[in-house]
Amino acid sequence: MNITHPVCLVTKRLATREELTRVLARQDGFRLVSPGEADDLGLVILELGDDLEDDFESIASLVSDPRVGEVFVASRQKDPDLIIRAMRAGVSEFLSQPFRSDEVLAALEGYARRRRTTRTAAPAAAPTTGGRIIHIMGAKGGVGATTVAVNLAVLAARSLSGNAPDSGAKKAG
Repeated sequence: MNITHPVCLVTKRLATREELTRVLARQDGFRLVSPGEADDLGLVILELGDDLEDDFESIASLVSDPRVGEVFVASRQKDPDLIIRAMRAGVSEFLSQPFRSDEVLAALEGYARRRRTTRTAAPAAAPTTGGRIIHIMGAKGGVGATTVAVNLAVLAARSLSGNAPDSGAKKAG
């Protein structure tokens, strides 16, 4: 089965739209759509401009729109605080400009892979207990985010299996 993923471009500059259109044309499995013509916008690539507050309102609107699968952001600014803010707003990928074709293609392939996984996964039975997603992110490398994430996962797995660790040291007795 050959799946074609819709992609909606929300750009500030014509050059950005043209460049992304060229990259998408070289990648099988993607087609451009516009917001007015599609019930499924799939992937939305939004270019940040000078008015970041307005752009982040647009991101919030897109992330909550049921027609949108994921949101990527493109920007000429590579400020780490901006990237973190975008990720916290629900953006899946941050594409820095000028674009590197290999990075854009890798992001598109990742999106397609996530969509395939979502579509092929068997419908899960209704959960018996509430779930929780905990996202651990370090501001830079080497601050221990992976260690914290792994230890939280081990603790969660133990609590689900009934093998929770003792809450304190063993008492003499």
